[in-house]
Amino acid sequence: MARPGAAHGAQDGQRGFVAEAFHELRSPLATIRTLVETSPVPGRDDELLLGEVARMQRLVEDLLTLAQADAGGLMLTREEVDLDDLVHAEARRLRAIGVAPVTSSIQATRVIGDAGRLAQVLRNLADNAAQHTSGGVQLQVRQERGEAILTVDDDADPVPPGLREAVFGRFARLPGARAARPAGTGLGLAVVRELVARHGGTVTAGVSDQGSCRFEVRLPAAGQGVQDGGNASGSASPGSCR
Repeated sequence: MARPGAAHGAQDGQRGFVAEAFHELRSPLATIRTLVETSPVPGRDDELLLGEVARMQRLVEDLLTLAQADAGGLMLTREEVDLDDLVHAEARRLRAIGVAPVTSSIQATRVIGDAGRLAQVLRNLADNAAQHTSGGVQLQVRQERGEAILTVDDDADPVPPGLREAVFGRFARLPGARAARPAGTGLGLAVVRELVARHGGTVTAGVSDQGSCRFEVRLPAAGQGVQDGGNASGSASPGSCR
């Protein structure tokens, strides 16, 4: 029988190996993307290829984040971050790629955290919304009673109440969601939950003011004190948000 210490050591080694493997996948995917962008071939559907490469890159980034978290190697910087600037940038990105109409309501809001990881949170939520909307995505950020509140809405049906925790699970799929939304990886919201918890905040699935799908992130505003959160996991709706 294996000793408990040996078993834990093997698990840690495996997690480290997985994290390193996903890290190494970044380079060849970037090379493929560059080749497609700079070396057009007559008759080749470059738009399709670039879309698939981008999907693989998102998957690798999400898998790497979760693997690093499991292995205890997910490191965050701690600095003042203008959350409103990140929302401005994400709104510009969505408009540039033209996936859906984008509206935004942005107030000056500052938190303490890792700007890159918070941008990853925002991008995952925005991509999730864009995959499920037919009418548009709305981004909002504001500061209220010592909290930074970020909401991402789309016009799909809200996640059903009984599934609003499960929607954040790894590879979670609601009934019918895989067939309806093949572009999703089932990891984006799990990464959001992990990173938000590491910033001392919470993320929930709910209902927008218009009765449609909303994801809401609450973080301590700068000056309120930030505590490291623990690991968290958590899953969306057919025709709704996932």
